[in-house]
Amino acid sequence: MSRWPAWFASTLMLLACACGDAPAAAPGRLVRVPLLPAPDAEPFPADRIVFSEDVGADPSPWAGEAPEVRTLAQGAGVRWLRLRSPGGRDEMRAVRRGPLSAGPFDLLAVMASIGASGTLVAELERDGRVIASSPSRSLLARGDPVRLALPLVHDGSPVDALVLRFSGSSRKVDLGRVELLRRAPLGWLPGGDEAGAVVVSGSEARVALGVGTGRPLVGRFDAPVGGRLRFAWALPEPLRAADDAELELELSADGLPSLTRRVALSAGESRRWQLVEVTLGALAGAVLDLRLSVVAASPTACAISPPVAWTPALRPASVLLVTTDTHRGDHLGAARGGVVVETPNLDALAAQGVFFERCFSSTNVTNPSHVALMTGVHPRDTGILVNNVPLAEAAPTLAEVFASHGYVTVASLSARHLGHAGSGLGQGFDRMTWPADGEASAEEAIARLREALEEAEGQPVFAWLHLFDPHHPYAPDPADLRPYWPEDRDPRDPSLPPLPIDDDVLPDDMAGLRDLDHPRAAYRAEITAMDRTLGRLLADSRFDDKAVIAVVGDHGESLGAHGVYFTHAELYPDSLHVPLILRGPLPVVDPAVDPEMPGFVPGSRRSEPVTSLDVGRTVLDLAGLEAAPFPGRSLVSVRDERPRFAVSAHGFSASVTFQDLHLVLHLRDHHQRFLAEGVERHRVQLFDLASDPGALRDLILERPEVARALGERLVEWLRDARALEWAGASSTDAELEATLLAMGYVAGTGTESATLFEPDDCDWCERFR
Repeated sequence: MSRWPAWFASTLMLLACACGDAPAAAPGRLVRVPLLPAPDAEPFPADRIVFSEDVGADPSPWAGEAPEVRTLAQGAGVRWLRLRSPGGRDEMRAVRRGPLSAGPFDLLAVMASIGASGTLVAELERDGRVIASSPSRSLLARGDPVRLALPLVHDGSPVDALVLRFSGSSRKVDLGRVELLRRAPLGWLPGGDEAGAVVVSGSEARVALGVGTGRPLVGRFDAPVGGRLRFAWALPEPLRAADDAELELELSADGLPSLTRRVALSAGESRRWQLVEVTLGALAGAVLDLRLSVVAASPTACAISPPVAWTPALRPASVLLVTTDTHRGDHLGAARGGVVVETPNLDALAAQGVFFERCFSSTNVTNPSHVALMTGVHPRDTGILVNNVPLAEAAPTLAEVFASHGYVTVASLSARHLGHAGSGLGQGFDRMTWPADGEASAEEAIARLREALEEAEGQPVFAWLHLFDPHHPYAPDPADLRPYWPEDRDPRDPSLPPLPIDDDVLPDDMAGLRDLDHPRAAYRAEITAMDRTLGRLLADSRFDDKAVIAVVGDHGESLGAHGVYFTHAELYPDSLHVPLILRGPLPVVDPAVDPEMPGFVPGSRRSEPVTSLDVGRTVLDLAGLEAAPFPGRSLVSVRDERPRFAVSAHGFSASVTFQDLHLVLHLRDHHQRFLAEGVERHRVQLFDLASDPGALRDLILERPEVARALGERLVEWLRDARALEWAGASSTDAELEATLLAMGYVAGTGTESATLFEPDDCDWCERFR
């Protein structure tokens, strides 16, 4: 669990300076009520060790394939048991025979050093049968021992064996200490030395604290006139509640009757977040003391989102950020890019706002692109170049900025790997939802967003909607495909000539394909369907002409050019050029007054080269938060062209685009799936986008001096990377890893930005030295 965002810690300090009183809420502006343990609260519970054993000290109870006892230098003299995979098998087992515990336990902790990436599953056996098992936990190769913790719930009845199953590419595992722990219910939630954390229950994340029996939470705030108080609570796994357990809310003020509410915690067994809302009534306008406690006969706990107090507004401020996944910049009607695709709602939005014709993403992969968008910091510096490395809690985000200025922050995402566990982007969001499995349709994502908007009725909102529909596999409704592909035309017609590419280059669902225009048509159909669904949301009164709306792609898609088939590998314009539309209270710039500044009026088109890195800064400015600290430059006032840099997934390649020249430097040997050919390390390519917008003609031999100068600029930029240490620990969700592999993403942990480029004696380096 990550700690509470930095803005909340700062707010707590300010509140402390004000003798503990929270500021009053203006109409339509919410105030977050800080919660702290009550003065009479018991200490935060520590885990209790039920069973502990240094495996290497006495390996006799343990059975494994060809075990050996050894001492690791980094183990500080602790003896370790080494397991080796026999006969090249993909699984190793360590089995601990004999009695294990003196009571119930619910957590397994293992110290291990792993030779390569894989997974770990723990099982308990009795009479040869598995009676309990842990979730699968992904493991990453590390040189130093790491402590792996897995939920493993058991009632304390006799157990014959503990089985640890290591699977994957590793051929050796070193085991140190193994512990079985009993964790108090409150121990599963934030609230020890932490001020709060992102807590996931079901497929929804909220920033929350833990409240439990013996450890109530208290807060103080100025109750707004005509105001309300609201919070959410949940029972995330593995928490349970007895039938008699209740959550109690008490509001009190000097000289006024107190207000008490109780809710049964058994309602939380569904794992959905439950809302509690109170109309303050006679308490409005007073300084209120809030106390939240759990009443139960046995230890019980639940997660609590920070309460908010507000007076409803008729037209609260609304900011909507829509990110369309895998959306090429030439695939919407407003682009006028020569592609026949119907997007009437996006076209109408562009007619009401401003359309940017030449927007590039900073990378070609989903999570790193969104992390860059939400922080205003390039992937070169965030250090996040793959989909399974989340953003660390130290990084400030766009959601945190909006939250600190009184906005409710909500997000509805369409891809599981973009959820908080995979991306770390839940920080700063009051509510974030994502699909439990794989991906969700635009209809599903928008339905979840509408739920969040209804919850925030009367409150200012910053909403992020992520739509995944254009991403492969393309599976449009036949009615949406019909305008782009005749019903009587068979793309697998055996009378058509075979494609001049190997079968394994195409995605599995395209086996036997004879006509590449079919998936291209299906891609356009997916975009049309997404546009139609999005149009219904844009028509909501919440997003009238006073609302700020931004629509931007996270990256593009290659449809066969450069030997890249229906994926977004490499850094050609296919994968970097994305749509960008801004609409809102736009400042009108009169060219007669400022002839160097193009008109920024509704329905205008901007031809200046820009990047999606600056969208966050621009949205804040359009919302009237020009003074809020956030990186980037406002696209409202773009005048000069700056080089646009990009780094690909895994640090395979880097590119720079400036004055219509586009240079790609391949940093590593790579041959991803869906690529017809591999790419040699340090190869350089140069394109003139003015005459060759698709980057189809490599000019490296014709203009070597131009390539040398531009390449030097790119290498210098790579070497200027900042060590921000914003890359968190890679995801340990084995199901998430499997989902990413099914989508065609390469498994891995990324590349440190500081080592993106290292020259050597290869022919390419010699040529440009």
